[in-house]
Amino acid sequence: MMKKLISGLVLLAMLACLVLPAAAAEPTALPMTVAEAVDGVSAYCTAAMQAAGTYSDWSILQLARSGNLTDAMRQDYLASLAEKLRACGGVLDKSYYTQYSRTILALTACGENARDFAGYDLTAPLANYDQTVWQGVNGAAFALIAMDSVSYGFAASGTSSRARLVAYLLAQELPGGGWDYSGKTADPDQTAMVLQALAPYRAQANVSAAIDRALNVLSGMQKDDGSFDAWGASSSESISQVLVALCALGIDPAKDSRFVRANGAWLVSALMSFRVQTETGLAFGHTNRTANYMATEQAGYALAAYERFLAGQPALYTMTDTTYGTHTCVRYRDTARHWAQPYVCAVTEQGLMNGVGNDCFDPEGTLNRAMLATVLWRASGSPAADGGSFADVPAGQWYSTAVSWAQQSGIVQGVGENRFAPMDSITREQLAVMLWRASGSPGSTQSLAAFPDAGTCSDWARTALAWAVERGILNGMDGRLAPGGTATRAQAAAMLTRYLQ
Repeated sequence: MMKKLISGLVLLAMLACLVLPAAAAEPTALPMTVAEAVDGVSAYCTAAMQAAGTYSDWSILQLARSGNLTDAMRQDYLASLAEKLRACGGVLDKSYYTQYSRTILALTACGENARDFAGYDLTAPLANYDQTVWQGVNGAAFALIAMDSVSYGFAASGTSSRARLVAYLLAQELPGGGWDYSGKTADPDQTAMVLQALAPYRAQANVSAAIDRALNVLSGMQKDDGSFDAWGASSSESISQVLVALCALGIDPAKDSRFVRANGAWLVSALMSFRVQTETGLAFGHTNRTANYMATEQAGYALAAYERFLAGQPALYTMTDTTYGTHTCVRYRDTARHWAQPYVCAVTEQGLMNGVGNDCFDPEGTLNRAMLATVLWRASGSPAADGGSFADVPAGQWYSTAVSWAQQSGIVQGVGENRFAPMDSITREQLAVMLWRASGSPGSTQSLAAFPDAGTCSDWARTALAWAVERGILNGMDGRLAPGGTATRAQAAAMLTRYLQ
C-alpha cells in the first residue's frame, strides 16, 4: 500500500512539472470582413490617384493583386510610366535600385513583361550586385522579390544571382535571429521584408533555420494588442509587413498561436485599429488614426495578401497568375513537347544556359564539365577568379575563369594528375557532387536503398546523391539512379532549376 502511495505521489509530481503547450486563443472578431477592407482601400487609393493625376507603383500593385484595377487606370498607368522612362532614358535612379524592384512588381502585376517595356529592360540594373546591395538588406530583399515574381532571369553578363542575394541576406542575420536596416537590433519591418524575400527558398536548410529564428523573434516582439513597435510607437506599417511575410510563408495569422495573443488580439485585428473611414474609402493611419497614404498602401496590399491566402490564390508577390506570369517563355524548336520544357525555360530566362543555334536547345545532347562549371559560375554572379592550376585549362578559353572559380570554391577537384577534363561529358553523379559542393557539402540521412542500382554509386558521390534525392533535385530514371550515366542537357536544366529554387 505504501509503495502504491509513493508511486502515485511521484506520478502527480511528474505531472505537475509537465508544461503543456497553451491552447491558441480565439482570434478577436474583425469589425469588417477582409474583402470589405480590401475594397475600401482600393476605392480610397483609386480616388487619390485620379485626383492627383499621378500613379503610385504600390497602389497599382494593390489594385491589381486584389482584382480592383480598372482597365482604364491600368492603361493610364502604363502610358504614364512609358513616358517617364523615355524622359529619363530608362534610368529610374542611379543609387536606389529598389525603385526598379517596385516598378517591376507593379508592371508584372499589370501583366506586363518588365524585361521589355517601352523599349527598356527594368530588370537589367538589378544584375549589378554591388549597386543592388548598396541599400543593404532592403536592396537585396526587394531585388529577390521582384525577380522571383515570375522567375525573371538575371543578365548573364551581370554580377547578381539569386544564390548570391540569398547568401547576402543570410550573412546579414543578427545574432539570435531577425534583421535590421542598420544591423544592430532586429526590427519588425526589416525582418518581415527579408522573410518575404526568402519565402521561395525555405526548402533550403540554412534558409529554413533563419526563417524559424526570425519568426520566433517576431513573435517575441508582438505586443498584447497584436501590434509591433517601430521607432518607439505602434505602427500599422510594421503589422502590414509581418502580415505579408506570414502569408508568403503559408502561415495563417489567425490560427498560428505564435501570433495570436492570449487575449485574442492578432495581426489583422491590430491593423484594423488604425483604420480611418473617409468619404472616398478606407484609409489607415501610421501610428494613429489620421489617414496616411503610405500606411494605407501597405495596409491595402497586406490585406490583399491575406485575402489571396484565404482564397488559396498565389501569394501577393507570386505572379504566376498574371498575363505575363503565364507566358510560355522562349520556345526552342526541339523542346515544345519535351518533358523538360519548363526547366529549359527557367535556365534560359536566368541566363544560365543557352541554345545551340538554329532555334534549338538540344535537350538530349550531352553537357560537358566546362559547361557545368560555367553555369554554376553564372548562377553565382560571374565573380572574378585568379588563374587555376589545372594543366588542361589554359587561360583565355570561354570557360577558364569559371573553372578557376569552381576550383577555388572547392566545387571541382579535377579527375587526377592535375587535370580537369573540361570537354568530358559529365555524369549524373558528378553533376550531383558539384551541386552538393556548391551548397556547402551538407550531410544527408536519405537512404538510397529504394534504387536497385544504388550499389553502383561511387563512394565519393554517395552523400551528394543522397542529398540530391532528399532535396528533390535528382529523381530516378525508370526507378534507377543511373549515377554513371551521362547527364543530358535536359536533365542538367531540371536539376539546376530544382537546385536554385
